[in-house]
Amino acid sequence: MTADNLPIDIYFRPRNYTWDEMCDLPGANKDCMIDWDYEVRTIVEGRFRDACRNLWPLIEGLNFRSITIVLDLIGMEHGDIGYYPYDSSEEKGSYVFYASYDFLEAYLRSHFEESYELRYIWEHELIHLCDHRNITEFKYYNLSTDVREFLIHYLLSFRNEGLADLYFTMLGHNDIMGSETARQKFLAGIRKFEAVRWEDETIIKQKEYEFMSENGFYDLGPWMVLHVLSCPGYKGYTSQAASVAEHKLIELCKGKLQYDGVIRKDNILVYS
Repeated sequence: MTADNLPIDIYFRPRNYTWDEMCDLPGANKDCMIDWDYEVRTIVEGRFRDACRNLWPLIEGLNFRSITIVLDLIGMEHGDIGYYPYDSSEEKGSYVFYASYDFLEAYLRSHFEESYELRYIWEHELIHLCDHRNITEFKYYNLSTDVREFLIHYLLSFRNEGLADLYFTMLGHNDIMGSETARQKFLAGIRKFEAVRWEDETIIKQKEYEFMSENGFYDLGPWMVLHVLSCPGYKGYTSQAASVAEHKLIELCKGKLQYDGVIRKDNILVYS
């Protein structure tokens, strides 16, 4: 199997959408709704397959029986795009992703205006797919008002999003330029966490929302992952990882190195 013949099914939610539900999206034409439907699916599938090609050495050994991408037209999903770990099954080889209405609007505008600012966004979700087992095994009870459950959620988010965004950071896209800056920002967040009166259960959900909204998961997380990889005591330590953490990534972030976005087997730092 290759990225070109992965079994991908894309559908809109609702499946029988109306003109009113898609009329504001770029490229929409009331007289050519069938053609527009086909074009949107083709655009999303094409970008998704590009991401699979870029990460193929990471995902080629996985069991792929079905990949489903849900395009949300009715606002059920928030954020941009996402991977549904609890609707997916590594054993069955079935994986589910979604794209929100807002993301779809930006994505189509990016396509029709020939802008590539959203070029690498599916790679992030594919790395979550590679991390499926850990995401589903190391979980938390998100409805709990026990601050310990939220702390697990908070700390795991640095790990989960750090892994998923490491690829994008390696392309030079990170607002933080060094590990020391990342460390200080993380410690500032922990101090802020410690200052909250968590014994008051009435504020826990609100504070949880605030902390998760003000997070640095995507900026700090990759540096935390690279720090672990560059620690000599870590079982997965390699001199290559240490070199990237100490030198090459900083140069990438400063725009001094060029990278074509394709993962190759001899450049993989985290394989499992």
